[in-house]
Amino acid sequence: MSNNNSHSFNDYALEVALADQAEEMPERYPESAYPMGANGNRNLVMNFGERLRYKNAPYFDDLPKPIDILYDKVYYGKVDRLQNAIVPKCVSSRLLKQVSQQNIFVFDFVADNFFLLKRNLKIAGDQGHIEKRGTKFFEIEASSGWFKYTDAYNPMLSNVMGLYRRYLAVYLDAADRNKVRNFEDFVNSFLSFLKRKLYNGPVTLTRMALSYGFNPRASGLVVNLDKEMRFGNDLRIYNNYLRDINFSYYVRAARKYGFYVDRNGPWRLFADPFSPPMMEKLTDYGVTKANFFDRYYDRTYTLDLDLLKAALLKNWNRFASGNRRIVHSVPGTLRCPPRLEHIATRKEVSKDYVFGLPDAFWYEYYINVRSWETDIKYPDHQFHARQAVSADQAYGNRSGILGIPREPGLLYINNLFKPYLYDERLFKKHLTSDNDSSSMEGRFDVTSAVYGGGR
Repeated sequence: MSNNNSHSFNDYALEVALADQAEEMPERYPESAYPMGANGNRNLVMNFGERLRYKNAPYFDDLPKPIDILYDKVYYGKVDRLQNAIVPKCVSSRLLKQVSQQNIFVFDFVADNFFLLKRNLKIAGDQGHIEKRGTKFFEIEASSGWFKYTDAYNPMLSNVMGLYRRYLAVYLDAADRNKVRNFEDFVNSFLSFLKRKLYNGPVTLTRMALSYGFNPRASGLVVNLDKEMRFGNDLRIYNNYLRDINFSYYVRAARKYGFYVDRNGPWRLFADPFSPPMMEKLTDYGVTKANFFDRYYDRTYTLDLDLLKAALLKNWNRFASGNRRIVHSVPGTLRCPPRLEHIATRKEVSKDYVFGLPDAFWYEYYINVRSWETDIKYPDHQFHARQAVSADQAYGNRSGILGIPREPGLLYINNLFKPYLYDERLFKKHLTSDNDSSSMEGRFDVTSAVYGGGR
């Protein structure tokens, strides 16, 4: 509700409660819906069958549709309308709002509507429309919310670089290691390391943000109500949440305030930014559907290369300072014993040097890394690097809706690798109707490792 809406929380809670009376869960579900799947030592075949039972059971029949990020909407909150991977802005603190006394934050509009949902459940219970005892859905509290994607990405990249330095020190023989004499050699050797398949995880922020294991709470759209619950034990989820006497009311009330309930973890709420209740709050902040992504998110392709440059700079200087002298063995003769001959010296480089290397060099490098990550091959990486440079020259840093540079060269490269996200034929028909309150469901997701922050 907007700030100027006159009718009270009490009236609204009563309206919801009278329309959506909760009902006993055991009476709703047939025996076939009783799940036994768990991530324990149970036989794999049996566990698969029981997991399938949970997946297909009618837990949400006659209720608002839940979100299923395990089997369906795995890119929800990870991509924008044009399939670009996204992360909350690094300077997003002004866009965040506290949802708990424990310093838990989500985006401001999400926090506002969570507060309304929380009050609705409390009032409904106090007025006798839902149960107050023996339920998890009376006085709800946020147990976790947004976390910085850098808290996941930085350790991951440090781990990759540590493996690379070990590769240089242990895997390569002395002759090949001696070929790594300067920063450019170091950078190109890193590509050789990747192509040897000695590491198979993400390198760029884009790849990590799109990975299955990247925690959805990084989107700023998720409120977690139970930090102790774990995914995979379907029986515990069934008994502790799905059978809760207030479950039906909770799901309906959540949707009225623009939240999806997570089918596989009903203690987790996903904001649907383009639903009417959320758009009402966004309007209060001067945000529209057209500028939503520009206001709250960065496109990861605009960040990837600078993050890689900084990591390579740091690790080259570390390698160079610890392995300054480049020597090779000179065999002995009758007159001279074997000796080590100094042939070159490795030198640290400055940030200005690294960031001052030609765009064509870095664009080709970025294409190589993204090609390795996605397994999408192009025959001539130099050609595409030149095209990216030409895009920069032709369009400059044209600004988006809020004056944010689109960086045409990087956009060109990103578009080379986007098709693996979606089957673009999907966009030849409307995914949702104009009056569908679940509008983000069709525009903010796609079908499919956990990085950062737990669940």
